[in-house]
Amino acid sequence: MLIQASLSRDSYDENVQLVKRKHGISVPLEVDTGGIVGVVDVIDCVESHKSKWFEKGKFGWVLASPRRLKFRRCKGALNVFRPEYENERLPITDDRWGEARGALFPGAQFAIGY
Repeated sequence: MLIQASLSRDSYDENVQLVKRKHGISVPLEVDTGGIVGVVDVIDCVESHKSKWFEKGKFGWVLASPRRLKFRRCKGALNVFRPEYENERLPITDDRWGEARGALFPGAQFAIGY
């Protein structure tokens, strides 16, 4: 799953401080916006999990192997979406490491905006 960073920085600075206070995680103030910044493997979908990020009563994805990618501008959307690059949709293939999308981002067909 590709990770797309929002173009908007509305309330970003306040959220950085909140994450640091609540979770003890330092987030950089200068970040790329408006494009793909990383990729992660979705390895499960669960109804409960011990993660502090899990919200009870909801479903959650279990993510693994996060990797930062070279920034690539991409119009985003909230939730899961199929990314488009320079007015072109990412080609879809049947295999996990398809040649068509492997040149762009290995193994990724969809993105999630945040």
